Amino acid sequence: MELILMKTVTYAMKGRDVLTQWGISCRVERIPKTRETGCGYVLAVQGDINYAENVLRQNGIRTYGRVPQTGMNRL
Repeated sequence: MELILMKTVTYAMKGRDVLTQWGISCRVERIPKTRETGCGYVLAVQGDINYAENVLRQNGIRTYGRVPQTGMNRL
């Protein structure tokens, strides 16, 4: 599972809704706020992260990077 960094909780929830409509399993998670993560919300995506990011982009939802869930302790 990888995490897609989102700017706001609103975009994270919109992204979750879009991915769910496309059959991609995901959930919104809160992470520690840092300069790199912004407000501290991610989409935890099960499956092909590249495909998920493409779906988000095609639907006008901007992402701000990604991090493997195992890298969470670095945030």
